[in-house]
Amino acid sequence: MNNRHLPFRLLALTLLISLILPVLIKDGMFMDGLQYAVVSKNLAHGEGTFWQPHLSNTWNKAGNQAFLEHPPLVFGIQAMFFKVLGDNRYVERIYSFLTAIFTALIIAGIWRLIYLNNKNLKEADWLPVIFWIIIPVCFWSYQNNMQENTMGSFTTGAIYFGLKALIRRRLIQFNLILSGIFISLAFFSKGFPGLFPLTLVPLYFAVNKQPGIKITLLYTTEVLFITASCIFLIVFTNPVAHESMSFWLHQRVLSRISEEITTTNRLDIFWRIFTELLLPVILTLGIIFTDRAKLRNNLAVIGKNALLFILLGLSATLPMVFTMVQKGFYLLPGFPLFAIGLASMAAPALVKSIQKLNIESSFFKWFRNLTIVLLFISLVFSFAQAEKTSRDKEILHDVYLIGGIIKPHTTIGADISLYNNWPFQLYLLRYFDISTEPTNTGTLEYYIAPKQSNLSMPPGFQKVELNTVKVNLYRNKKTG
Repeated sequence: MNNRHLPFRLLALTLLISLILPVLIKDGMFMDGLQYAVVSKNLAHGEGTFWQPHLSNTWNKAGNQAFLEHPPLVFGIQAMFFKVLGDNRYVERIYSFLTAIFTALIIAGIWRLIYLNNKNLKEADWLPVIFWIIIPVCFWSYQNNMQENTMGSFTTGAIYFGLKALIRRRLIQFNLILSGIFISLAFFSKGFPGLFPLTLVPLYFAVNKQPGIKITLLYTTEVLFITASCIFLIVFTNPVAHESMSFWLHQRVLSRISEEITTTNRLDIFWRIFTELLLPVILTLGIIFTDRAKLRNNLAVIGKNALLFILLGLSATLPMVFTMVQKGFYLLPGFPLFAIGLASMAAPALVKSIQKLNIESSFFKWFRNLTIVLLFISLVFSFAQAEKTSRDKEILHDVYLIGGIIKPHTTIGADISLYNNWPFQLYLLRYFDISTEPTNTGTLEYYIAPKQSNLSMPPGFQKVELNTVKVNLYRNKKTG
């Protein structure tokens, strides 16, 4: 590996660590990622099954007590981490960080594949990784254990194996099969958004006029057949899987599209894509400007690759135009591809400047040593955050106090406002296996209510003296 590029690879790794780990390692997490961790932990403990995951004793959506908001593969994979590592709060964090590392390696692998015959550009595999990880929603998603982390690994992997078949022209059928398998894994991770790599072969032909229209149709059909076969064999040969996925599709996906609207303008997605890509775009334009005299020559080298990956990124993100349910992290699987496309535009000018560096000069040695020091500092700083909190500090304070008193696998009553406070409910589940429900307080041993609530003390209960910040805990005199 070229020593000239070593400091830049260390810089990419430093950015990956410093943008994800310091927040990831702290206590506190966005409620969706916390929810997925609860379901995965429960599955590892035998609560629920792969096709009928379990969130809490009180969960019920559309008449079903299983957690069927998403296909279950992410829960199944993460559950294996819980089985191996135990229940400590770092399990989902380790898993999330590993998905980031895995995706970064695939991005670098794709880069080395598309520039297989250009040694200078091939060595700049760190550039798309940097462009990818500095996208705000990317590092935010890995900080918060989002399902798109896993799906993005599979979709990026599917693109890699598809390109391997198209570019290297060896083990073609094997690589197409792997691409189809990875697409089906992406589907079972988050559903239909994971199918976009099916556009790879047609887009590759549209841009490169290879491998010919007949071969393009053949390869596309093969990948589609493999993907559909994997999904069909898993769903339609297993009644439990069929029931689970049918409920997910009809009761959750279709109802969410019509009921859980998050935007008033379906074109908002264009603005979100632009704002997320703003920093990589600025860097790309700045780098291109340094060698604008050779821009036409550079475009001849990288133009097709840049166009291909921009189109792939759009195929992953633009389908959101057809729904009013739009969230930034839904875009995550498309950003590795946008990053590769933008890096392709910037690489010729940047690599040209790097080639001029004298690796024996004191400046280069100083720069290389600086990147090593920065990597070390980022690791030390990250692990120093272990006892700190990134969000929900007061909620976590109260959860730990309450969890120290109430036995695991207990269901407690809760004021409706607390029951609807998802972070509070999920932290109790994640750390102490305590479920909450808005119920007649006389049937349960404990009840919690906000301190600012008009409720003074439920009849037949006595207040438990705790140094809580947000809530009061009450205990039933009869059942206690």
